Amino acid sequence: MRRTVLWPHSDTKASEHQRPTLHVLSVEKRSDTVAGSASDRLLLYPLDKRPDMTVLSIDTRPASPAEASALGLRPQTAVHVIDGLNVMKGVPVALCQSVCPADLFPDLPALMAEGVPLDKALRHHGIERFRGETRVTAVRATAVHVLHLGVEEGGPVLCSAFTNIDIGGLAIEYGQIWFAGDRAAVVATPE
Repeated sequence: MRRTVLWPHSDTKASEHQRPTLHVLSVEKRSDTVAGSASDRLLLYPLDKRPDMTVLSIDTRPASPAEASALGLRPQTAVHVIDGLNVMKGVPVALCQSVCPADLFPDLPALMAEGVPLDKALRHHGIERFRGETRVTAVRATAVHVLHLGVEEGGPVLCSAFTNIDIGGLAIEYGQIWFAGDRAAVVATPE
């Protein structure tokens, strides 16, 4: 399913039921179903806005072929890579990685190291981001997922791969978010 969402950058926020969301089961209230009465046990993870993120690493390196393709860059172009862990209500719910062209965001590593959220760090460079495309697939958990998400190695992990664009349609961020497969369900609702 392709979904493009452009939110106005005013202070008016869309209500929770208008945002595309990924429902994440709370660990302490885990259920084997996401339908019916289990819906009150779900944490809403809006796909257009991230919860609190703990930065795990910041790096500048040449773009991989997949990253360069997603961002419309030449192979080996310098990119900044931010790895983080998203936490909601004290529960680690997602491991994430954002990749941005280094030439567009020269101060990004320093700002992120100072604790500036990614959205604000991008706006510092004069760029507002909007969701372009999101693809959700299932992958097997690696040792990194086990360490940060508490899942079993080889178990199911939902991967949301996305490209964010600026107001003119230029790809400015390529990212991936990995959710524990036994605690997440993608729910698409009509707009």
